Amino acid sequence: MVKKVICKLDGNDGSFPQPSKSSFIYRVEPGTTVSFQIEAGSVVNTENTVLILDIHRGTNPETQATPGSFSPLGHWICDVTFSTPGNYNIFIEYTDKVSKEKLQGSVNYLIVDPEIKIGGKVIPINGICMQSVLSRSLGPINRWFEVLKHQNGLGYNLFHLTPIQELGPSQSLYSINDPNKLNPELFPGLETEEAKTQALQNVLAQLESEGVGCIQDVVLNHSADGCPFLEEHPNATYNLKNCTYLTVAYELDKALCEFSTSLWKRCVKNYGNRNRIENERDLSNIIRILRVELLPSLRLQEYFQINTEKAYEDFKNNETHKTLDINLAQELLSKGTEYFMKKYAVIGEGEGRFLTTINGELVWRAFNTLKMNRDTILSEAKKLINGINSYLLGRYERHQGEIISNIEGDIRYHKIEQNNVEITPANPLVKPYFYQLRSGDVALFNGFIIGYNEVLKDFADKEGWQYFRRNVVIWSDCIKLRYGSSRDDCPELWDRMENYVTNIARIFKGIRLDNAHSTPLHVSEYLLSKARLANPNLFVIAELFTSDQNTDSLFVRRLGINCLIREAMMANNPRTLGRLVYEHGNGEIASLGSLEETDLNNSSLLGIQHESGATKLIAWPVPAIFYDCTHDNETPAQKRTAQDALPNAAMVALCNCAISSTRGYDELIPKQLSVVTERRLYKLPVIEEQKVNEIKVFEAENEEYIKVFVEYTRGEPAREIFIKGEWDGWANPIHLEKSGENNMWKSALLFPKTYAGREFNYKYIVDGVWLHDPKFRFSGTGAYTNNILSVNPQAISPGNSENLCPAKKYLNLLHTYLAENGYNELYVHQCTEDMAMVIRQNPKTLESYVLVSRSAHYNSNEAIAFNGLKLPGLLDRVEFIATLAMKNTRFEEHHDFVNGLAGNLEFTTNLAQFCNVSRDITENVDVLNFFRIPQAFIAIVKTKLNAETLEGIEKGYEILASFNNCKRVFEGLSLQQVNHILWRCSQEELDASGGKRDVYGIPGYKAFSYAGLGGLVVEFLPLTIGNRLGHEIFNNLRQGSWLIDYNVSRLQQYELPARLQQFIHDHFGKIKSLPRGVIPKHFVKTVFLLFRNIKLYVLRDLFKGSKLFNDSDDSLVDYLGVAVSQFWGRVPSARSHIGADSLSAGLPHFSLGFMRCWGRDTFISLRGLLLCTGIWQEARETIITYASVMQNGLIPNLLDSGNNSRYNARDATWFFMQAIQDYIKMSPEGPAILQEMVKLRFKNGEIDHSDTPPIQLAEIVHIILQAHARGIEFRERNAGTRIDAHMRDEGFNIKISFDPHTGFIYGGNRWNCGTWMDKMGSSPKAGNKGVPATPRDGAAIEIVALLYSSIDFFAKLFEEGKFPYQGVTLADHTNLSYHEWKTKIEQSFENYFFIPEDGNSPQVNRKHLGIPGIYKDTLRSSLDYTDYQLRPNQCIAMAVASKLFNPEHAAFALNQITKYLMPGVGRGQVGIRTLNEEDRDYKPFYDNSNDSNDYSIAQGFSYHNGPEWVWPVGYYLRALLTFDPSKKDFVMKCLKEHRTYIENSAWMSICELTDRGGKENKFSSMAQAWSVSTLIEVLYELR
Repeated sequence: MVKKVICKLDGNDGSFPQPSKSSFIYRVEPGTTVSFQIEAGSVVNTENTVLILDIHRGTNPETQATPGSFSPLGHWICDVTFSTPGNYNIFIEYTDKVSKEKLQGSVNYLIVDPEIKIGGKVIPINGICMQSVLSRSLGPINRWFEVLKHQNGLGYNLFHLTPIQELGPSQSLYSINDPNKLNPELFPGLETEEAKTQALQNVLAQLESEGVGCIQDVVLNHSADGCPFLEEHPNATYNLKNCTYLTVAYELDKALCEFSTSLWKRCVKNYGNRNRIENERDLSNIIRILRVELLPSLRLQEYFQINTEKAYEDFKNNETHKTLDINLAQELLSKGTEYFMKKYAVIGEGEGRFLTTINGELVWRAFNTLKMNRDTILSEAKKLINGINSYLLGRYERHQGEIISNIEGDIRYHKIEQNNVEITPANPLVKPYFYQLRSGDVALFNGFIIGYNEVLKDFADKEGWQYFRRNVVIWSDCIKLRYGSSRDDCPELWDRMENYVTNIARIFKGIRLDNAHSTPLHVSEYLLSKARLANPNLFVIAELFTSDQNTDSLFVRRLGINCLIREAMMANNPRTLGRLVYEHGNGEIASLGSLEETDLNNSSLLGIQHESGATKLIAWPVPAIFYDCTHDNETPAQKRTAQDALPNAAMVALCNCAISSTRGYDELIPKQLSVVTERRLYKLPVIEEQKVNEIKVFEAENEEYIKVFVEYTRGEPAREIFIKGEWDGWANPIHLEKSGENNMWKSALLFPKTYAGREFNYKYIVDGVWLHDPKFRFSGTGAYTNNILSVNPQAISPGNSENLCPAKKYLNLLHTYLAENGYNELYVHQCTEDMAMVIRQNPKTLESYVLVSRSAHYNSNEAIAFNGLKLPGLLDRVEFIATLAMKNTRFEEHHDFVNGLAGNLEFTTNLAQFCNVSRDITENVDVLNFFRIPQAFIAIVKTKLNAETLEGIEKGYEILASFNNCKRVFEGLSLQQVNHILWRCSQEELDASGGKRDVYGIPGYKAFSYAGLGGLVVEFLPLTIGNRLGHEIFNNLRQGSWLIDYNVSRLQQYELPARLQQFIHDHFGKIKSLPRGVIPKHFVKTVFLLFRNIKLYVLRDLFKGSKLFNDSDDSLVDYLGVAVSQFWGRVPSARSHIGADSLSAGLPHFSLGFMRCWGRDTFISLRGLLLCTGIWQEARETIITYASVMQNGLIPNLLDSGNNSRYNARDATWFFMQAIQDYIKMSPEGPAILQEMVKLRFKNGEIDHSDTPPIQLAEIVHIILQAHARGIEFRERNAGTRIDAHMRDEGFNIKISFDPHTGFIYGGNRWNCGTWMDKMGSSPKAGNKGVPATPRDGAAIEIVALLYSSIDFFAKLFEEGKFPYQGVTLADHTNLSYHEWKTKIEQSFENYFFIPEDGNSPQVNRKHLGIPGIYKDTLRSSLDYTDYQLRPNQCIAMAVASKLFNPEHAAFALNQITKYLMPGVGRGQVGIRTLNEEDRDYKPFYDNSNDSNDYSIAQGFSYHNGPEWVWPVGYYLRALLTFDPSKKDFVMKCLKEHRTYIENSAWMSICELTDRGGKENKFSSMAQAWSVSTLIEVLYELR
């Protein structure tokens, strides 16, 4: 099955997502399909966008341009299946939307792992068990197969060979004379390179047929001294011709060599004519001579001094009037003249005495850029030259101090500490840095700098003067190669090394890059690209020491390195080793109980229905190949203790990455083998297979057997030992055979496989005496004490060895087995300072292999005890137990063969020798209680889950795995039931539970946003990034089952389908019975699966009447769709007189009682939440409920369950009327709803309990229209502080009037606020109490448009015979048809509302004119200037009544709105400004707790005077689509912000409002119904 992952590219530059750690890399397996996606509206999403895949192919890169395709909403999608391994540069090419210029996005890197196939079998990279071998110690080629095949028998499946090429004079394995010739010493009798190569290929093919693969070193940094090629091509070296700045370093080096010769010849009088440096006093004398006599005599400072007069004259002669290019000019201006001149103007340093000077032309250009006149320039130039001279002299003096210090350190280490005290030609004072070529030229030796981290810089370059400062520790048999900046600089060297690397790639499975940090990146890129052409599945490992994870990552990404060498021997203590195992074993992202990636957060733009099961592209830590000991490391015997080789190897073997060792480690060699001097061969040990007597306890036909080892170790010799047991009723004795040393007796009992898991009592009969062995499990007392034998497979036969080989064989085979069988989760627990537990677990089966290890970093003969070590399950079987001690014998190094120390490795499966096992019944896991753990101890056991638990978990996951499987569990769920399962904020949960249950809260953390599963999902999703298992939530889950019980309980206590309740009860019950360490993983996994399937149920089944949701192909549609269920629920305190369910205006502030249901909010929300989703019944119920409480021609703003409804909103009625239109247009019922009979709840302001007959909904519509035509005037019921604590008395007077001339309706007064901008001031301190912040009295533009929309619609219905009323009767008793009414509005609207660009109109008061080219917000407001304020309400009018608008005027007004109210699109703005920034009333933030005396902001007075509200954005975008369809791309750009917002929302919803620029406002409702609704409407219209 092809794996698919999602990679959502950054919309501005096409870059990959930022990984959880900057050092992580993106890598995939071959065959993976990556879906690259760019959001519609993004900068880089254009009609010409293509994806460029550049898999490095040297100077002629192979590129692939893929155009991709577009989703219906305009998302750019490009699916690429990566079949060819290698490192890919991936970037976007696109056309700028304005300039039409072709541009390139950021470069990304993706590594496709190679497929390592050996002998026809693919080895996973983390299953590699490699061994490094010194090629010379392998011996002649005809010996290789035998040597390596034997090591393959120890479980090594890959071998790393040091270089096998022709060597230089030193015979160091890494000092190569000719990389394109094989070492004749390894190929005796073969004269030609063809013959040698053929012999090599034959052996490698023979090895591969046996399951053995090989890789080889590649050395790119240097060549051997005396190399003929370098004599012929000195330009391939760093010399005094191509690197003239090295002249000063050579002068110093030559002087030191001469001084060394004088010492050797005993000619240094001030040193007493001696030639030995024996102590610190001698060293001090030598350093004094160097500092006081030698260095001053050389006058090396002259190499860094300017001949000032000559330089000044040359400068005057180079006059130019040109200036610097833009990049240099910017650096000059930003960094200053002094910095710029020191960095760029100085030339000729180090090349000769007084040859340093300045680049005159550059200096002229710089001064010209600074706009200096000529006289000033000449004056400044003279100062500059003198200043640079002083600077260079000062720098030289610092360098001189470093030279002395570095020479002193070199002599101290190599002479005094290494006891090489006599100066001779072979042991000079310091090693020379330069090699003399036959031509007389000199070439630079290669080396390294201790602690040098600037690996991206060439340390032989002049920038750091490293060779001059004597910072380099050189290899005196290796000449540093100089590649230059490109092949053109030295084509012979590039071609030679290309041939070398490609030949190795053709022959071997992979390569090891030696000292990768010292090879220029561009050189390695080129050569590796050529190598991968020769072998696409090339496995590349690298020796890379940068001391910086980000730099490591850069090398890995650029070069496509598959593994970096990491070294266990670098751990200075056991704790550090444990940390390295965790780090290199991918513990950060694949630890025990890791949180699984899910399609819930795969970042796909196409949504869950189209990308079901796909996860996002994951960034991984840089992969390691983890060595227990490299051939460059000191051995355990040198650095720790010899016996630490066992626990060190075991810790490495349990690591979840490729592992490696070095030949000799298993033989316990006492010290590392030298790559220069080692000449001994690897010997072939005699294979001592200890055959164990096998006895079939029962004969069984056609059945496999389980082998169970039985052993007995007797302190005193015995003649014979038998066992008898209850497996055959104690009938037949079974003979144990003596095996090996220490009086060990053993046999293997073969039981039929059907006996697995059974236990039998048995006893030993030793020379006729019946005994039990207390080292093994036993039961009973006295003579009735019996041992217990468990019939379980056992990995090994007990035994002992003088070396580590039996243990290594088991460990290597186990390592590969774990990788091949999905044991990819890792846990490391440091029990004590030197005792650790490592777990490798299979996350599917929850089987584990557990290592308990006690290291031997330090000598200690004391055993320790450790109780209470909990296993991750029940003990299944004991795999391997071993201890290692060293025999007290003198080591003698063999003359011909590599040999090691004499050890005593004892291995067994008898756990009872060291611990007893108990069971923790609360967690249902076994516990190891160790009473004896010696040093250098390892024990490996296998654990498993209780079979019933595992079966139950698997069955649950099988149901949850696909929507179709679990659909029957959800069948019949209603929208309000989904609301209970997924959501409910704190107030709702308390209300629904009668105050008994709140949302869940984690002590020390916080309470969740929701009580339902959605509250868990919003918490869990961010925690999957970086696998944050240490979070407080997961600590809580590991400590107890409270959170699980809470969720089960709240779902059991609610009216839900019985199947669902039973499933929840059973599956969560199984999770509770898991070991506590993995409960978070499975709880999270289950919650995610439940949520995703309920989400699909909502989109596919509940919303089956909606094409937008039912087959959604957009993630924002999915997010908003499931958010719908946040608002429709059953809250007892808000139950209406008609139904139990209701629509919340927003959470958490509008969730309960009278504050839950708002007429205005409800009907703004109804179209998006209930009609676009096809939830017809709920929509219908809502319309009828509000219709039934109509009074005075108005729909209430606050429903209050139909009890104390409040009628203080002028606009709620018109949004209600718009919703009726929408229902008729969209629902299957259509206009038939108008015939629905509705019982009016109120009569004369009181609840009507009489039998007043119901009336049709059509009549209610007519009453509303009639009332507004005649005029409405009343005083609110219960006016006063009972219903509003802050409003002035005048504000309770409700009045609406009709203008027969224009058809507009007017309403409100200065002291009330009848539209959605309804903030009433409440601060006596600031003086705004009782003052509406935005009264908007008069004719509000959106009300006029909604009025027009209604009468236009019902006029047409009348004409179609579907509405019984033709018009209204005015206050003067004249009739006005709906057609006539709408015509009046059409004829008046533009004239009265539009403000021309020039402001010239009889309807415009220029005194208040602000921004022209817009529509007035109101007409005849009591505050005249507010008519002219730029607010988003005109967008509502455009969306609902586009016919009223002149298209050109509307388009221009929308441009103004975009400019002034939506300036932050693409930069985080999610809402629309409620006022433009230039307005005097503008305040961009809302703070309801503000207790200042600032009138404009106190107590949140600025609520609608600048803060950015989301719901009008929907109308704004719909208006854009109506009046300028070309703005679709801009609309999608706006929606990008909402996608980002909801993806990161802690409420998985869209908020009510934000402060300026999208900044979160803590007083806002975080989930607002109308915000979600109007965005859904935009998407509905886009589709």
